[in-house]
Amino acid sequence: MVRLPAWLTSHGQASVKDYLKAIDYLVELIGIDHVALGTDFMEEIPAEIMMASLKGISAENLQKYYSSTLVEGFESPADFPGVTEGLLSRGYGPEEVKKIMGGNWLSLFEKVWKGF
Repeated sequence: MVRLPAWLTSHGQASVKDYLKAIDYLVELIGIDHVALGTDFMEEIPAEIMMASLKGISAENLQKYYSSTLVEGFESPADFPGVTEGLLSRGYGPEEVKKIMGGNWLSLFEKVWKGF
């Protein structure tokens, strides 16, 4: 689940409520076991790695990326508790929230790297 406003709304601005609505949509579309946060907090990533991660993205989407603002209410890792609270207030149970907040990534990593 990306954290770029330009991909969450049509007007390029987004709040944590928009982010939560996108999570709801994905859970309904593909199921709770396949949704996880991909927050895009990349402040500490070296420039060469960031450029490599953007390679192959269309000019239109690069423009969206570079002109994007932060999601209001989810501007830094310190705001994770607000996302957790938002999911709980939307009716997700504690086990579902654990999956979305990282458990689904752990399950995927376990399956992929099991033989290593």
